[in-house]
Amino acid sequence: MRFERRHPSRALWPLLLLFIAIGGGWWALMPGPRGSAPIAAGARAKERAAKLPLAAANESEPRTITAAPVLNSPARERDLFSYAAPADGPALTRALPAPTRTMHYVRLNRELLSGKSSPFWARAGEGRLDVPLPGGATLKVLIAETTTLGPDRFTSIGTIEGRPQSRALFSYNDGFLHAAIQDVELGNYALRAATAELSQFYEIDDELVPPCAQIDAPRPVLDADAVLTLARRKAAGAATGSEGAEPAPPFGAAASAGTGVVVDVMFAYTQSVLPTLTGAARTAALQSLFDNAMAKTNSDLAASQIAARVRLVRIAEVRYDESVSTGTMVQSEALDALRKTTDGQMDEIHAIRDEAGADLVCLILQRVGSSSSGLGYVLEAPAENTNPLYGFTVVEYAYVSGTEVVSHELGHNLGCAHDRNNARNALGALSFGAYPYSFGHRFRGQDSLTYRTIMAYAPGTRIGYFSNPNVVAPAPISLPVGVPPGESGEAHNALTIDQCAFEVANFRLQTRATSNTGTLLNVATRAFSGLGEQQLIAGFAVGGTGPRRVLLRATGPALAAAPFNVAEVLTDPRLTVFNVDVNPPVVAGVNDDWGTPIGAASGPAALAAAAAQTGAFPLVAGSADAALLTTLAPGNYTINVTGPAPGVALVEAYGAEATDNRFLSLSTRGFADRDRKMIAGFVVKAGAGPTKRILIRVQGPSLAKFGLGAMDDPAMEIFNGAGERIMQNDDWSTGAARVNGVQDDFRPDVTYYNERQIFATGFAPGNRREPCIMADLAPGNYTVTVEPFELLPSQPARPGVAIVEVFEVNPR
Repeated sequence: MRFERRHPSRALWPLLLLFIAIGGGWWALMPGPRGSAPIAAGARAKERAAKLPLAAANESEPRTITAAPVLNSPARERDLFSYAAPADGPALTRALPAPTRTMHYVRLNRELLSGKSSPFWARAGEGRLDVPLPGGATLKVLIAETTTLGPDRFTSIGTIEGRPQSRALFSYNDGFLHAAIQDVELGNYALRAATAELSQFYEIDDELVPPCAQIDAPRPVLDADAVLTLARRKAAGAATGSEGAEPAPPFGAAASAGTGVVVDVMFAYTQSVLPTLTGAARTAALQSLFDNAMAKTNSDLAASQIAARVRLVRIAEVRYDESVSTGTMVQSEALDALRKTTDGQMDEIHAIRDEAGADLVCLILQRVGSSSSGLGYVLEAPAENTNPLYGFTVVEYAYVSGTEVVSHELGHNLGCAHDRNNARNALGALSFGAYPYSFGHRFRGQDSLTYRTIMAYAPGTRIGYFSNPNVVAPAPISLPVGVPPGESGEAHNALTIDQCAFEVANFRLQTRATSNTGTLLNVATRAFSGLGEQQLIAGFAVGGTGPRRVLLRATGPALAAAPFNVAEVLTDPRLTVFNVDVNPPVVAGVNDDWGTPIGAASGPAALAAAAAQTGAFPLVAGSADAALLTTLAPGNYTINVTGPAPGVALVEAYGAEATDNRFLSLSTRGFADRDRKMIAGFVVKAGAGPTKRILIRVQGPSLAKFGLGAMDDPAMEIFNGAGERIMQNDDWSTGAARVNGVQDDFRPDVTYYNERQIFATGFAPGNRREPCIMADLAPGNYTVTVEPFELLPSQPARPGVAIVEVFEVNPR
């Protein structure tokens, strides 16, 4: 597709608004042949597991993992990947071991990941992809939600179609994809990067995932290093006037984490991890891996009805020699070195942890131990001021993808113990977690098979739940996954985590720099106003500490007359202002015809004077245009434009007096299609330099979560005051001069910035299909036109609701 040169209506060139603001979407809520994977696959997996000896999980000799003899196969359009048979497959498998009997190598379908029709960015419930299994069956995955984590970086969650109890998690970053697919009957699968061109795909064999310790998870020990560290941090706190660098959480926090409690996690990794990649490619692949690990942990928390969540705040490489430990001491010695601050091993991690504000640190090792998949300190005494010293875990790289090992080890840091049979110290005594019920749970399901929750040991098939008596596992298990507190065998890890999460989330305070501050510029929008969700709505905020006099207008008939000559206008617009700081919103002002004030609103003489003062074009006496001159207290407001029949209207907002108060945000939500574009006008005022840095964004798909008929794929063009197109954008993360991922022949004649610089401002759209441009613009009048993207006439654009916003970004 190429954008044709078009000139916007000159009705918008003289638009001058007198406010600057920070934008928001808070007001968007206003009024061979393959078949589906057979169930028998899960039965086969269980039969295989029943026949495998338990010792297979603790083999002292290196395991033999076969590289599957799969021929190179072409990918179908919706296939996530195609199978490959690399000559160096056996070597790659030895370098990157995994808990599987057979390793497969695949090539990703790049078009499915980054193309315009990528299912990861489709409307919720419409994105579909196929995961081809080695035996010829296909897992059909439905994408439910995608979250942007950075430029060309996202995480998507979904399910296998027809199996709502399943989970499918995908994390992509700069060309690398990691995935975890989990179903209690169909099996658990993992996809992870191997080289720049190849990925590994395998079914996880739970019997090959060893436990996290031979007897019990490590407990905090107040040794000399811990005492010294505690004294040093307290001294640092006293020097800065605080009560100590390690905050002591209140005992009352044990009641419940509640919603909004987030534990910040940092992943560290040694120089030996992922040896098949180097440099930036290795870092990008590991970022994707750790994003997926966090998505898996959050999925486990959500499935277990736990309110707390984890968040990845940093990844960092550390220098550590994994080869010096004996086979049984690899992880315990690494965990000890990770915790200590003065032993000369990974000591730099503590400063990085402080700088990142990471509550917990998880170290990834490449070397496979002979008896353990990971280790983590157990929080066993809530509210102890030494607890932050032990917010550390170690996990082997082989077990990061698709398993519950990361969730298990972080569970220890959050107060969880193993199941009662395996929570024993060296003397055989029961070792509790934070509370008497902080145990994992092993039980027999309705199908008479044995299952175990995330914190429980074998035997039994591990399922992705923390013990919780209020959660019933899906069929065929169909039983609660925990035991209520106070009953015999009580097991409630979910309650434990929610009780400990507040404390852990305060191990370190977040000190990350805030995003670039910015304010929305003088924006007025002309758009179609219809019924229901197609109603034209402008959102704005009045800043400062005192009330502000404002001029608000919704014009229709004025646009039909010369010099604007707009067709199909809203013949009798009605303007209603809502204060949305209260629930439900309350009416703050209303007007139907500007010459007939309602209530205490100003009359036509005052309105005409205010229009002349602000530079707004005059309205004809007696016209049906709506205008309101009123005084509003600081807060958030919307202007809702309605009429007796649909039509095009212009919504405007002006500051009507010279004060220091300013509008803090103005953005407009409207409906647009190919024949009825949304047009926003804004003004760049002269400043200290020749240009100002301006960011223009359009939100469409991001609005779908609010239940709106959102524009699925908006595109925008920007014109200067002479009507010349100066910029265009289709998808924000593909750059300002690309359309549908292909380089366009149009070249902007202004200085503009890339997607990473856009993301750094904090104003990047939440969906890759949404356009966004940041450029240095000279003072003057500009217009933005918004319409749905149309690649070919045979693929017509889908109209819908969108939001247009224009920010002035304060460069650092």
